[in-house]
Amino acid sequence: MRFLLAFFTAVLCAVFGLRKAKALTARTKLLGFLADDINGLINSMEYSRAPVLKLISSLTPCRAESFWRMLEENISEHEELHDAYKKTMAQLKSEKTGFEKLHEDDLVVLDEFFSLLGKGSMENERRNARGILSRLETLEKDARQAQEKGGKLYSSLGILSGLAFAIIIL
Repeated sequence: MRFLLAFFTAVLCAVFGLRKAKALTARTKLLGFLADDINGLINSMEYSRAPVLKLISSLTPCRAESFWRMLEENISEHEELHDAYKKTMAQLKSEKTGFEKLHEDDLVVLDEFFSLLGKGSMENERRNARGILSRLETLEKDARQAQEKGGKLYSSLGILSGLAFAIIIL
């Protein structure tokens, strides 16, 4: 019986550590996907005079596909792009698609991007979008550094603590 308890304790601690490491990886990937897609949107804005809403619907290929398609669906329900963004984020967070892993800083930058998008001249939109993209890339870089440090730490700590508890139980 003690062997079984020791085994399950070790596995539980290891799984906990690996899940924490995976959460860091998910945030990093998602920020990278969004940065790539926003860069693609900026490039579309450079070469097209189409309204931003049309550019969003024609954004392909995109790496955060579920986000952009859900945003596109929600745009038709709301007059404001920012309202559609808020609804999209709420839906994606509730569906546990990885968006719940974003930190408050990440959400503030995205919120600012969608509050400015579609307002003002095309040149101002591009300038604002480039500034937001720069901030998003900085957040991605910070997330990648946290992933490299914390990911290894969490997974190692989970495995080692699981083994330590197993030894104590035995």
